[in-house]
Amino acid sequence: MPKSLKILIACGGTGGHLFPGIAVGEALVARGHQVMLLISEKKVDAEATAKYVHQFAFATMPAVAKPPTLSPRMLPFLVKLWGSIRLAKKLIRDFQADAVLGMQPRQYRAGGIDARIMFALAQCSLGAILVARSDKGVCAIALGDDARVLLRELQDRFPRAELVGGDAAFEQLVAAVIGLVEAPNLGIDLPLDVRGTAFQQRVWQALRQIPAGQTASYAQIAEAIGSPRSVRAVAGACAANTLAVAIPCHRVVRSDGGISGYRWGVARKRELLLRERVT
Repeated sequence: MPKSLKILIACGGTGGHLFPGIAVGEALVARGHQVMLLISEKKVDAEATAKYVHQFAFATMPAVAKPPTLSPRMLPFLVKLWGSIRLAKKLIRDFQADAVLGMQPRQYRAGGIDARIMFALAQCSLGAILVARSDKGVCAIALGDDARVLLRELQDRFPRAELVGGDAAFEQLVAAVIGLVEAPNLGIDLPLDVRGTAFQQRVWQALRQIPAGQTASYAQIAEAIGSPRSVRAVAGACAANTLAVAIPCHRVVRSDGGISGYRWGVARKRELLLRERVT
């Protein structure tokens, strides 16, 4: 079984169907996998709900006579549904986000409450650069003309987080990020704390599949994620990206090959593409 597999288990609300679902889920969690149990008063409701989530493996557990011992470790993955598909879809979205994002979805929506974010400001060939990291990974890479503006944007994004200036060890991370900006074709594997909606996550993952030195159109990205009619939404997801170069939205262009907008300026986008083509 592959590592970090995300598995959705649907089981009925009665003990005969619930307990084996918990047992299997707990075994998978112990192996490092991410598991969500959908529990309904009616087994068929859980099965119908699970079909909304195509990227998860799906299994329905058979009945057993004796329930297993519950572990507190399993509690975060135990969700009780009362036949509400709308609630189920919301819980699924939160689970999807929590499986990928470094911060709990509610914590992120609350402006980073109780989060500690380390940051540093520096200069690179493209101007001022801000690098920020949570305890999960790099959560912001921003470029601009004024370092004070970049810091204010970080404060606005996480108004309730504890922002701490980077220490000497953090400078190594900043140096690695600057190296990525100077030579974006190097493809340095940075630990990322990616924050966004499920759709944005799909777009950003597709962007990371574009090789250095190549580009893709918004329409091609929409096709790649299975939403060919969502070209405008793809453009919106690119604009919402807060991890410059690490998530290479600069490699997305118009269908005619022309360079379109870029969160950190079209001139910087053009320069990044030029660097990748030259190197």
